[in-house]
Amino acid sequence: MSYKPQTGTGSVKQSWQQTKRLTRFLPAAVITLTLIIFAAAIWLVSQDMRRKIRAQIANRDGEILYEIALMHQTSEPADEEFDASIDSPANQVTFLLKISRLPRLKDAMAIRLFDVAGKFVDAFPAYVTEASLSEEDLRSLKRLRPVSHFYAQRRLAENFFQIPKSDIHGKQSIPILEIIIPIHAKNDRRLLGVAQYLLDGQNIANEFAALDRNLFFQAAATFSIGGVIVVIVLGLAFHRLQRTNRLLAERTAELLSANHELTLAAKTSALGAVTAHLIHGLKNPLFGLECFMATRSQEDNAESNPDWQFVLSTTHHMQTMLSEVVRLMKEENGAIGYEISLDELTTIISSKTLPIARKAGIHYTIELNAEGILSNREANLVILILDILLKNALQATPTGKNVKLVVCPSEDGILCEVEDEGPGFRAELLDSLFKPCQSRKKDGNGIGLAIAKQLASHIGAALELKRSSAKGCAFTLSLPEKLTRKSSPLAAEALAGLN
Repeated sequence: MSYKPQTGTGSVKQSWQQTKRLTRFLPAAVITLTLIIFAAAIWLVSQDMRRKIRAQIANRDGEILYEIALMHQTSEPADEEFDASIDSPANQVTFLLKISRLPRLKDAMAIRLFDVAGKFVDAFPAYVTEASLSEEDLRSLKRLRPVSHFYAQRRLAENFFQIPKSDIHGKQSIPILEIIIPIHAKNDRRLLGVAQYLLDGQNIANEFAALDRNLFFQAAATFSIGGVIVVIVLGLAFHRLQRTNRLLAERTAELLSANHELTLAAKTSALGAVTAHLIHGLKNPLFGLECFMATRSQEDNAESNPDWQFVLSTTHHMQTMLSEVVRLMKEENGAIGYEISLDELTTIISSKTLPIARKAGIHYTIELNAEGILSNREANLVILILDILLKNALQATPTGKNVKLVVCPSEDGILCEVEDEGPGFRAELLDSLFKPCQSRKKDGNGIGLAIAKQLASHIGAALELKRSSAKGCAFTLSLPEKLTRKSSPLAAEALAGLN
C-alpha cells in the first residue's frame, strides 16, 4: 500500500480550513442562542411571578372585605335579630350598604346581590345592569371563600345604564375591581346569598403598573448580570476550545509529516541502526590492528613486509569506514526532521542502558531538570554519545555502586553529566583521553570516547572530562542553545491541562 503524505497533509489542512470557516461564527451563534434561551427563561419566570402576585393583590381586597363583613355582623347591637333576618334579600341589601360606607370601600361604585344559585336579585344603585355568577365562582363562594376579579379596562355599558360618577364622565371604559363575598350568619356556615362589589380599580392598576416596572428592572438586571457571566464563561470556553483545535491540527500535520519522513527515510533509519552497531562492533578489531601496528613498527624493514602493508591498508579502511559513518550522519541534516523532547530522549537512553545496569547490579538513576526539544538528527547523535558514556561508566563501576545521568539547564544551553563510581583514569591517560587505545579498562581500546568526542564536535557540542579520581569520574556533554529550544506555548499549555 502506497502512502502519499503530501496529499494527506494537504487534506488535513484543507479539512482544517473548512472546519475553521464553518466554525467561525459558531461561538457567536451559541452565545446568542444561550442568551435568547436565558432571556426566555427569565421572561417566563417573571410572567409567572407577575400572574401570582397580581392574583394575590386582587384577592387581598376580597379577603379584607370578607373579614370586614364578618366583623360588622358581630359589632351590630342586636346581633341575634340581625342574624335571624339576614336571610332576607332586603336586609342583605341594607347590610351591604352599611358596609359600603366604610372608608375601605370609598371606591365602591355599585353593589349586586345574588341568591345561593348565583341568580341576580337586586342592585344598588338602580341603574346597575343585571349579571350572573360563573359556576367556578359559585363553587368557591359555597365554600365561603371570597372571589376577586380585576379588569384592566371594562366597558361601563356592561355594568351601568348610565355613567355612575361625574369624574369618569366621558370615559367608555375604566379599570374595575370586582369583589364577590359570601353572605352567611356569623354562627352558621350555610350560604344565604352573594354580594358583588364593583370598585374603581385605578389604585389596583397603579399597583400593577408599579409591579410590572419592578419586575422589568429586576429581570433586566438579572439578564444583564447573568448575560455577562454567560458571555465570559462561554467566550473563555470557546477560546480554549479553538486553541486546542489549533494545537490538534498542528500536531496532526506534524505527525503526518513525521510519518512521511519516516517512510521516505526508511533506508536512512536502517543505516543509522546498523551504524550504531558497527561503531561498537569495530572496537575490538581496531584495537587488535592498532596493537599489531605498534608492535611491527619497532621491527626493522616493517614497511617492506606484506603483513605490514595489510595492516596499514586495514587500518586505513577502518578509519575510512568511521569517517563514512560520520558523513552519513551529517547527510541526515538534509532530510525533513521531527522533534524529540528531552523527556523522550532520556527515556530512549534509559531503555538502552537500564537492562545493562540491572544485569550488573548497579544502581542507575536519571535526573531530568530541564525542558526542551531537539531535532531528530541531533537527538540521535546525542543519544549515541550518552549511550557510549553510560556504557563505559557501567563497565567501569563495580557491583552495588552508582551511575547517574543528570540533564539540567546551563548558561549556554543544556548540560548532560554522566557520573560513575569507578576507579577513574590513570594520570598518564588524561592528556590523550579522547584518542584511540586510551582506556581505563583492562581490555578496553578507548575508541568509544574518541567516537563520542568526534560526534560531539560534529553537532557543535562539547564533551569534556569534568573530574577523575579513585572515587569515580564525571563526563559533561554541553549542548549549545542553538540545538535545543523551548516547547511551543500551545504544547506547554496542553501538557499543563493534561497534568
